[in-house]
Amino acid sequence: KVLKEEYGVPTLSKYALMSSGHENIVNKFRGIAGTGIDARRNPSGMLKVIEMYAEKDIYPAIQTIRSDPGQDMNFAFDCQGGMLTHSILSPSQFDKFYWPWMKQGLDALAETGKTMYLFIQSDIKRFIPHFKDYPKGMLCLHLEIDDPYEIRRELPNVCICGGIPIALLGSGTKEQVIDYAK
Repeated sequence: KVLKEEYGVPTLSKYALMSSGHENIVNKFRGIAGTGIDARRNPSGMLKVIEMYAEKDIYPAIQTIRSDPGQDMNFAFDCQGGMLTHSILSPSQFDKFYWPWMKQGLDALAETGKTMYLFIQSDIKRFIPHFKDYPKGMLCLHLEIDDPYEIRRELPNVCICGGIPIALLGSGTKEQVIDYAK
């Protein structure tokens, strides 16, 4: 409130959009090991659960995005989201259990000229090709551990922020953080 009212800094985003139901399965129910086992032993069952989450969370959010006129200057971005469980997936698992739902949300944002702030926990390098075709200025990737210069070379269409490891920000000294930033 103070940032907005006293300094004119907008709130981060108007909406949140979950990347995939895979995030909920790992974080709320099965954990990394259980989800990994489920992906190998019962992929069709996992896909049913992911689709259930999509019907509950992702598809309604997409409808809201499509119906919103956008351009609300009270927000830095139209939408925000995060990625964590991509880090435990192989590229083929990502394409099966994660990307189809995330792509639907990103496509809706692109089609309506809206923007997305996406916090990337862990690294994103092996999934870079998925983000190459989005319009310039639509995506802002907040990197946790990737080299921002490397990602910038691969994704010139994407805004990059972050790039300082959270562990360093949380436990490093002020001088260590400044040195890393330099």
